Amino acid sequence: MISDVISIENMISDYGEEATQALLSSFSCVRDGIQQNLEVETFVRSNAIDFFKRKLAVTYLVFDEKSDFVGMYSLAHKAIDIPADKLNSKLKKKVARYARLDEDRQIYSVSAFLIAQFGKNYEGNKGTTVSGQELFENAMEMLTNAQTIVSGGLVFLDCEIDNKRALDLYSNNGFIPFAERISDSDGQKYIQLLRAF
Repeated sequence: MISDVISIENMISDYGEEATQALLSSFSCVRDGIQQNLEVETFVRSNAIDFFKRKLAVTYLVFDEKSDFVGMYSLAHKAIDIPADKLNSKLKKKVARYARLDEDRQIYSVSAFLIAQFGKNYEGNKGTTVSGQELFENAMEMLTNAQTIVSGGLVFLDCEIDNKRALDLYSNNGFIPFAERISDSDGQKYIQLLRAF
């Protein structure tokens, strides 16, 4: 169960950068001896503070009732292109409210909220005290609050194409696929998913 969520900015302000980095360095995506998501683990351990300082993404650290660091998510705002033919009519109407359609290419260009990273911390079995659904709902609640403050109506994310559990989580929460991409860094194939508020 989630007890507290603290932004990386507040962690650094309250505890200092060194202590924050030490906590982030404990983050592990290894569960039952199997690496669940090396990209998320590497981001948390090596890039979360830098991304915050460069204003690319804000990471939120999630704690349970025992004050254990059980999960995290990083949020950002980013421009994306959405092929019009990948949207059903209902979602196309919603996207059209926030986007500009390139008539020649039939692609919507829009600025949207991005769930940039998302994961549970399995170090010492801590991540078992929070469900992926609970963590995801917390991230969406944070984005809903941001949307209330600054407006906007779309949120998207990337997911490894072969990660069925994550894809099921996202589709069960109203996200639909709209594109695929291949990571420049490791050649991993990702599916991009979108949802309107």
